[in-house]
Amino acid sequence: MRSLSSTLTAAQKNPLKPLCKLVLTRTGLPTITYVAPTRIIDLQDIEDGHFAKAKVLLDNSDKVLTDLDVRGYTGTVSHGFTTRPTETLRPNADNVVGLGRYPGASPKFNYDEVDDETPDEDVTYVYTDDQGVSYIEDLYDLPASTESGTINRVRVFVRCKADSAGTNRTCVRVHIKTNGTEYDGNEETPTTTYTTFSKEWTTNPQTGSAWTWNEIDALQIGVGLRGGNNLSIIEIRCTQVYVEVESVTDEYDAIQPMKVIAQPDYSAPGLLTCYLSLVGYFNLMQEDKANDSYVEDPTSTDTVKDLFTAVAGATLSVFDHCTAYTVIYDSEDSLIDTFKPKESFTVSRNESRYNVLKRLISWTECVMLMKADGKIHVQVPTIS
Repeated sequence: MRSLSSTLTAAQKNPLKPLCKLVLTRTGLPTITYVAPTRIIDLQDIEDGHFAKAKVLLDNSDKVLTDLDVRGYTGTVSHGFTTRPTETLRPNADNVVGLGRYPGASPKFNYDEVDDETPDEDVTYVYTDDQGVSYIEDLYDLPASTESGTINRVRVFVRCKADSAGTNRTCVRVHIKTNGTEYDGNEETPTTTYTTFSKEWTTNPQTGSAWTWNEIDALQIGVGLRGGNNLSIIEIRCTQVYVEVESVTDEYDAIQPMKVIAQPDYSAPGLLTCYLSLVGYFNLMQEDKANDSYVEDPTSTDTVKDLFTAVAGATLSVFDHCTAYTVIYDSEDSLIDTFKPKESFTVSRNESRYNVLKRLISWTECVMLMKADGKIHVQVPTIS
């Protein structure tokens, strides 16, 4: 069973039309990618236990596919959705700082006081009690982003409070620097309870264009504070600063790879198409037949694991004419690498390679799976 990312899982509940694509590869030749709806008219795929098959109808109105023979190519079908992942980045270094920090002795950097994932409120913070008209500001560096796609918006958050009542002017604002230019959010008036304030930019304010990931990686975020303007000194505190970057991307999840076994053309009045038929690797192994009978030697020390690897890897003599597949042993039970079948392991002439693999794995508590990497994975199933 495949596990989906959290964004794909959430997108399954989205009413937007799902996505699909087909990637065709062959050693020594360029990779070909077809997506819906620009090339794929219809795609139907089925995974039934170990077996898989797909039927793909492609638009050939431009006749690009007429002379292209993709039989024998490996085809990977993927399904997906347009997702909106949100990445949260927190300060990881001081850039330019002017605010005081609490506690002052350790840590020695302002960013350490405001980088909490869960705000610790008055345990650590940066602050000012300056009564001047100008804001005192901090700017912090950020770690590199790990997302991709088109950036939809950038939102910077600061969590602030006044240490006592009585302030009568705005004392807090979001502060950023991008492409060498500094920008501020709205001026806010804090209370004696911590409140989160934010500023959103759907485009880069310096360029007026969509944000780029290079600009996100170079972005500096921070906060501007000034003390309350009254007879009592009002200290303004900030305990948390972070940015959320929301992007829009097409996210896919691939099923097990297959081979293109047929490519008939189809045409009708006003319609030129190309039709691809694909089957999975276990389907192909079902068609691989032993070229002779085989009986394991009574003195053999080969375990089930040894024999399974040999059959899949086409090193067992009766299957050495077949395609070799790599086996990954993700987890093992107590039998697979200890039980030695000896003469109990036999192969009949014309017996399918798939049936032999299935019989070998049945002597253990493991299961075999074909995954998207094109390798046979053996593992002990998880029972919840």
